[in-house]
Amino acid sequence: MSHFVRSSKYRNVYAEARKNENNHLGVKANNGTPEGHNLGGNRKFVGVSWSGGGGSLAVINNEQEGRLGTNVPMLKGHRGPILDWSFNPFDDHQVVTASDDCTLKFWEIPEGGLKEDVTEALVSLEGHQKRVNVVVSHKVASGIVTSSSHDKTVKIWDLAAASATQTIEVPDVSLSLSYNLQGNSFVTSCKDKTTRIIDPRAGTIGLEWQPYDGSKPAKSVWAGRKDKIICTGFTRQSERVIKLYDPRNTAEAVKELAVDVGAGLLMPMYCEDTSVLFIAGKGDTSVKFFELAPDGSDMFFLNQAAATKPQKGACLLPKMAGDVMKHEIARICRLTDSAVEVMPLHVPRKSTDFQEDIFPDTFSSEAALTSEQWLGGTDAEPKTMSVKAALEGAGLETQTPRKAFKSVLQLQKELDEKDKRIAELEAELAALKA
Repeated sequence: MSHFVRSSKYRNVYAEARKNENNHLGVKANNGTPEGHNLGGNRKFVGVSWSGGGGSLAVINNEQEGRLGTNVPMLKGHRGPILDWSFNPFDDHQVVTASDDCTLKFWEIPEGGLKEDVTEALVSLEGHQKRVNVVVSHKVASGIVTSSSHDKTVKIWDLAAASATQTIEVPDVSLSLSYNLQGNSFVTSCKDKTTRIIDPRAGTIGLEWQPYDGSKPAKSVWAGRKDKIICTGFTRQSERVIKLYDPRNTAEAVKELAVDVGAGLLMPMYCEDTSVLFIAGKGDTSVKFFELAPDGSDMFFLNQAAATKPQKGACLLPKMAGDVMKHEIARICRLTDSAVEVMPLHVPRKSTDFQEDIFPDTFSSEAALTSEQWLGGTDAEPKTMSVKAALEGAGLETQTPRKAFKSVLQLQKELDEKDKRIAELEAELAALKA
């Protein structure tokens, strides 16, 4: 009996076996939130919310392996635990943290990483009335971040102005936020089991639907280039299910895939370059891979990678964090009780040359829009770059000097100090003439 074998460049993706000493050991992470990924990173660093008094974020160099030691340098400034964080997609040395203390803070990481604690944030964002549980950086416009809080609001922030440009009231707490490719809409899954599409600039809620009837939290992520929404959640029988929706018609799922029966929240991580969805369940010891069809109308199971220790959190690093010359199409980090385990995922190829067919263009580190342009209503898609060119150094931030960030408040302070100094000099000049 013959059967159809679906063609895919990523059908045989596998996880590289790494020794424990190649991971980040000695991690002391706090419990985070039930809906959070509890881990986040970029091309250079991975962040861990540290347990202990107050709110601290350990920023670990990706190249650092082995035990961290007793005095881990951190970002310290929140009065309560850090619940979520988002690295700036256009600057590896900037990160926004969201805390139980109702605030967000925008931080600068020194070149080469943290050598000592940093206690002074660039910007502190205040306005939420309850704990801030989710924060995401805009993928198109620089200086725009979005946060959700247990005060049942979602806020759009302009970092340069250090203020919220929009406050959107939602019927219940948002548990996830994910933008479409153009960055003019985002999808959120809320505590009331409802998934909503929201216009961030107008502050209006569009389509609403309930993908699941289970009592546990659901998550959603927007597959931008396919223009589909991926939801993960539970049935009443505790079956964990992935559903694929067309954002123009959410009355019925385009595709539904049963994952398994389990208690842990599913954490979806989607790679726009390869159209591969990575699913990590909290408390599980494996990560499962799925691929969206070229037209976005279907979804297929690819493979899974098994580990030995249960995961408390997980994140997908940007493409250039991995070793593309070894055909590494993705790099996932898993948070366990005492470590951040690195899971490189490879496509088997005999050739040692760069494999252009499995590495389509990836997102660039250059913003397509300024915050002013985006707030003014301009739309654009994220800029992209060739992976091969990025490998050779083109398109990365090392080609141009990093610009120092200054908020409106900082600029005003500098202006006031200069005005004061000018007044002093004018007074001295007048005294000399007298």
